[in-house]
Amino acid sequence: MRSSTSTALAVLASSPIANAWGNVGHATVATIADHYLTSQARTYVSSLLGSGVTMASVASWADEYRYTTPGRFSAPFHYLDAEDKPPSACSVDLTRDCGTGGCIVSAIANYTQRINDRRYTLTNRKQALEFLIHFLGDITQPLHDEAVALGGNQISVLWEGEKTNLHSVWDTQMVEKDAGGYDSAVITSFANKLITAIDSGAYASQKASWISCSDVKTASACALSWAQDGNKINCAYVLKVDQTNQELNGSYYTGAKPYIEAQIAKVSPQHSIDPALGLPEGQHLAEKPKKKPAIPRLKKACDSCSKRKIKCDEAGPPCHRCREVNIPCTFARQSRRRGPRNRHADAIKEQLANGITGHVPSSPTYAAQTLASLAQQPVLSTDTICPFALLERLVDDYFTYIHPLVPVPHEPSFRAALTARADMNNPTFLALLASMIGCLVASFPRRPRLHIQHLRIEALIPNSGVLLERCRRTTVEARGLAYLDRQQTMDDAIVAYLQGLIGAYSFNWDACRLYLGQCVTISRVIGLHRQDGPGSASNASTNGVEGIGSQQGGDIVLQETSRRLFWSLYSTVTAFQQLGLPLRELSIPPPTPAEPYPDLPMEADDAYITSQGVRPVPQGEVSRLVGSNAIMKVYKICTDFTAMELAYGTNELFDWARQRHVLQEAINKAKHAMDGLPSDLLSTHEASLGTKAQLQQDYPLPTQGYPSRNGGHAPIQPESERKQIEVEIQKMNLAAAEIAIRSFLIEKYSILSDKVHNYSRQVHDFSDGKNHIDDMREDREAIIKDFTKLIRDLDLTYLEASGFGFTNKMRQIVSTLVNMPRHRKSDLHRRIEQNLLRLVDFLGEVQRVGPQGADGVNDDELRACQWVEMLQSVGDHF
Repeated sequence: MRSSTSTALAVLASSPIANAWGNVGHATVATIADHYLTSQARTYVSSLLGSGVTMASVASWADEYRYTTPGRFSAPFHYLDAEDKPPSACSVDLTRDCGTGGCIVSAIANYTQRINDRRYTLTNRKQALEFLIHFLGDITQPLHDEAVALGGNQISVLWEGEKTNLHSVWDTQMVEKDAGGYDSAVITSFANKLITAIDSGAYASQKASWISCSDVKTASACALSWAQDGNKINCAYVLKVDQTNQELNGSYYTGAKPYIEAQIAKVSPQHSIDPALGLPEGQHLAEKPKKKPAIPRLKKACDSCSKRKIKCDEAGPPCHRCREVNIPCTFARQSRRRGPRNRHADAIKEQLANGITGHVPSSPTYAAQTLASLAQQPVLSTDTICPFALLERLVDDYFTYIHPLVPVPHEPSFRAALTARADMNNPTFLALLASMIGCLVASFPRRPRLHIQHLRIEALIPNSGVLLERCRRTTVEARGLAYLDRQQTMDDAIVAYLQGLIGAYSFNWDACRLYLGQCVTISRVIGLHRQDGPGSASNASTNGVEGIGSQQGGDIVLQETSRRLFWSLYSTVTAFQQLGLPLRELSIPPPTPAEPYPDLPMEADDAYITSQGVRPVPQGEVSRLVGSNAIMKVYKICTDFTAMELAYGTNELFDWARQRHVLQEAINKAKHAMDGLPSDLLSTHEASLGTKAQLQQDYPLPTQGYPSRNGGHAPIQPESERKQIEVEIQKMNLAAAEIAIRSFLIEKYSILSDKVHNYSRQVHDFSDGKNHIDDMREDREAIIKDFTKLIRDLDLTYLEASGFGFTNKMRQIVSTLVNMPRHRKSDLHRRIEQNLLRLVDFLGEVQRVGPQGADGVNDDELRACQWVEMLQSVGDHF
């Protein structure tokens, strides 16, 4: 039998939203229940929930609560894993199926008792009521009483032509179709229909037996009976015939409809809550239990008897002995505590007596409570990030929108680890997963928002900022306090790198600098900067470096992952430094003959890199790595000049002839950086800025129930569509990077050339006597023309998806052109100067409405509309 903890996590991982009956079914159950409440019970329910709060409005609260950190303990309470063999045999055995962590049967018994036990606080009883309302709906959903295929979550089916899973169809689609919709008026009408059937229709004969389960003392037996009834339906109908990949919106729905209505109706009458249950007979609800008369506490001995150390009858005052000798019988002396001194209490008394406030040492009791609290913390998993249905879609989006520019981790290895639920036993993998999702959210916040709206979980994750914070917190908790004390792995380096990008995309430069610094350090520790880095043939042992690749794909996967990470890190640090950001301390040492940089990654897609080696790429297929490698090659052009500046200082003139040669050679390489690239990666399309009306069309989402990948389903997004998006993102970033590098090198050339001209008498040894002021005029003109074309070619769809990495490249180009000395500006430059200033304002607005923008914009649709309006305004002037 699976443990309840592992079962809960598995079901969470594969359930779309894990709502038995969905919101419609739960609200209907609660509406029917409210109808059958006695006036006394209704008064009690109102006192717990609050005035004006209905049972239907809180019917789905337990599902939202289970995804919060305090509520994770309740995950196993939503189902019972019957380890039977449908359709041949269906049965429920609590010893076998409930587990030590509890299940829905034990939860119903527990919370039924709590509602009427006044030893619990009002808040505890209110929570118990909200749990009970929900669980009485859960237990009647047949697949919540079954373990096969994770309660049907791994059985792929179709509903109106869209791929989903069997559990989702029973939860939501069939109930909503039966009810006729999902708004409040539809729910009320559906509930009234079932109430009529209970009172005088098809269920009237069964009403008495249903109501018999209304005694709190039999709650456990009744819950077991309901679970057994639901479980039998799996053999009778739900799993009677294999429905894999079948359309269920037809005869299957017609046959399921009577079961759905009966199950929703049957639990509702006994759902009535009689608050008098468990109280002494005849006691009214408003009466509190009478306390037993307290036994009078004996007084202490009188002062006289105490001094004389004789027994005092304590009958007075005066006591018998004091009355006999006619002396005052007093009780004024101070009592002394018996046993050893409580030094902790003495220390507190001394502090209070001396007027000292502040920290008070923790007592052993508090220490024990703290340890107990820590021991009860649930295990970290994907649930701390978001529901698994959303997480699957975000992982797909990461590999579509982020992976083209940051080609780590190895996709097949990562997906295999996620399917095996490595997040349950590998905290570093969980940190990697959270960092990947956080990077996507920070770079492209509107995409996750569309998924959240589609899944209807806005109450759990109201905006992208909340999701980003959940990713950050999960990463920190998964890495732990002493993560630098253990041996570092490839995954640790990737986590640090992605967290650095998140800081940059969120304009948190302190976090960006710290995490990228960690990545640089870890990279040098595990040898990413070396030719014989992890996974290479000359370093087959990998020096103990592990990662997803080493676990799933062998040395070749580890080798390619290390190369991709190194060159991604190198490109990022170079780009940020050229932008003028305060990242000087992150300089990567230049290569030397003794220690050259590693080779660029192989231009082979992840699907062709396996544990057995690298499979040949089919003839005519262009690898995704061609585009990312091209961007890395562009930044690699600056290696020699960066080494000069690292050795002699930024903008320092030391050997003009040598410096000029290096710069001219680099500029020439930059001009030809696009030579030989496939036509798909060259910017040739016309402008397509888009409009507000096109925003939703830019990122179409499927209408299905988001099936789990654990069953091996193919990605929902077509491969051809994904590849087109990846190529467009690479194309835009490659064009921007090439122009940015050229503008950077030409600016450096101009600065040093100005120094030669202005100080020619002092540095005549460094000059060949020629005037180099106008050497770069044609190159500057070319930059302006290429940049203008880039602006005209921008497509909002891929601009927004490219995130703030692209806008940073744009900022570098614009700042170079705007800040250029007046005497260097050509006529063309002067004509577009006002347009460049508008673009500066646009980029400033982009920063202002970013995921951590200063104006606090949380509406991602508004942010997208602002992008459209600003970009159209700028594009019209070029």
